[in-house]
Amino acid sequence: MNSNVAVPCAVLVTGLAIVVLLGTGSARPVQTVGYSYDGETWSPTLPSPLFDNEIRWVPGDRRDAAFHVFNDTDDDGRIQLKLVSDSREFSESLTVSIDGTEYRSGCGTVLIGAHEKRRIGATVDMTVNAGNATQNSRAFVDLVVRWDNGDSVSCVSENQEGAYA
Repeated sequence: MNSNVAVPCAVLVTGLAIVVLLGTGSARPVQTVGYSYDGETWSPTLPSPLFDNEIRWVPGDRRDAAFHVFNDTDDDGRIQLKLVSDSREFSESLTVSIDGTEYRSGCGTVLIGAHEKRRIGATVDMTVNAGNATQNSRAFVDLVVRWDNGDSVSCVSENQEGAYA
C-alpha cells in the first residue's frame, strides 16, 4: 500500500474508532426506581390504582393489593404508603398494613435496599365499629405510593403526589 492510500485509511480508521467509543456512552445504566404488578415489567409509576373506588366500603371490610418495587440505584431507600380519602370520618376508620405490619396512622414505610427487588403487600381494613358517617357516603379512598431515599421518611401530606396507587 502506498502512502497516498495509507494516510487517509489511518485517519478514517481512527475517526471511526473515536465515533464508536463516543457512541457507546457511559457503561453505567441509568439508575431508577421501578414499579410493577407482575415483578417482570417495570415502569416509573404504577399503571392503575391499587383499589377500585367503585366498590362501596362497609364496616369490617378488608382489601388487599400487591405490587413490586425495584430499587435500581446505589442507595437504600424507602417506599411509603399512605391512605388518602376525601372524607375525614372515612379515613379515620381505616388502617393500612404493609407486609403484615399495621400502621394505625394510615401511613407506613418499608426499607428497600440498593438494587433490591421486593414485593409489597398492602392491606386496608375498615374498623367493624365504623360510624354512620362512613356508611352514608361514597368516599374516595386511595393508597398513595411514594419513594424517598432520605434517612427518615415522614408521612406525606394528602396533597403531595406519589408514584400513583
